[in-house]
Amino acid sequence: MNLKFLIALVFMPLLVFSQDYGKVTPSQGSDELIAPVNVQTLEAATVVLEKSIDPDKYRVGPGDIFSLYIKLKGDDFFYITVTPAGNLLLPSIGTVFVDGLSLATAQNLIRSEYSKVFPNLEISITLNSLRKFRVSLAGAVLNPGLVKVSESMRLSDMLSSTETKPLAEDFNIKIKNGDVTQTYDLTEYYVNGDLDQNPFLRTGDEVLVPFGSFEKNGIVVRGAVENEIYDAIKENESLGNYIRRKVYFNSELDIERISIARKVSVTWEYNYISIGEMDSFVLQAGDEINFQREKSVKLIGHIGNPGSYQLIPGATASDYITEAGGILSSGSLGRMRIIRSSGEVLTSSDTVIQKGDTIDVRSSLSYIVFGDSSLMTNLNRVITVMLAYLAIGNR
Repeated sequence: MNLKFLIALVFMPLLVFSQDYGKVTPSQGSDELIAPVNVQTLEAATVVLEKSIDPDKYRVGPGDIFSLYIKLKGDDFFYITVTPAGNLLLPSIGTVFVDGLSLATAQNLIRSEYSKVFPNLEISITLNSLRKFRVSLAGAVLNPGLVKVSESMRLSDMLSSTETKPLAEDFNIKIKNGDVTQTYDLTEYYVNGDLDQNPFLRTGDEVLVPFGSFEKNGIVVRGAVENEIYDAIKENESLGNYIRRKVYFNSELDIERISIARKVSVTWEYNYISIGEMDSFVLQAGDEINFQREKSVKLIGHIGNPGSYQLIPGATASDYITEAGGILSSGSLGRMRIIRSSGEVLTSSDTVIQKGDTIDVRSSLSYIVFGDSSLMTNLNRVITVMLAYLAIGNR
């Protein structure tokens, strides 16, 4: 037998099969649906959304999963994933390109394709699961790189997975997609809830959090705050606005004692800002903000637990003494004194305590006379020494 004929006999069926591989068409005169190989029979994935998706705004892309409910002779249900090339492989129809189409347009396209083959077909098409993709994150963040997100995630969701670096301009974030770059002030979302400044992320987004500079818009934040940092301010930003969008106080803050050091030429000037002046005082590059700590109340002397205590509005000296464990047997409430920052001295235990006061509980007179190191003890020691000295001198 001819060798060429044998080779043709062996490979001809393979060539015929390869031409038909991947085609999914209904058999002649049949209403049965043929499922493509990549149809998934997975249960619907749970997604977290703010609200239902707008079919006219949502853009379909690779990784989106559709569910098809088809009623012909019986009930058929399919899960179908948009391929990396942007196609849907429809049972008994073949591939349709849906990448970049609105959800509404993609649904209408699928219905149209089925109606050409099955005119009387009842079909329900639902977006079952949102795709996940990677977005580039760069700039003033601790963890730059490619971040896995979904179509339901906003800019704030992505940035919550990392921290920003000093001088980060989180009010000037750039998102580039193709040839279009848009700028967002995420702090307006954090402070005022402006969702327009917190966009949904899209396939192809490149997010940049710019660095500020100390010369252009940098300031120093110190004192009774959770994080002492170098930070960037907005143009013409007031102290009040900066506090609202960025500052986290700790329990030691004295809100009435905020100072700002500002270098003017070769000298420094110091501004002490009251609560009422915060929204009118405009910050400048190079300012050093000191959120001063609240002056504590000090308890000293013959009490159970001497030390520094926070101010308790309306509390009296007696209240503080009780809080500090009470007066020891060696002390006397009658010999208690309150020393003010101004130098004024008060003696009433009913005095309302102010910031910076020192409560001094001195020893009682009886303890001075009869205590462990009392006057009588010390006098006895002196007499004993003198008698011993005289006795030695008379020998």
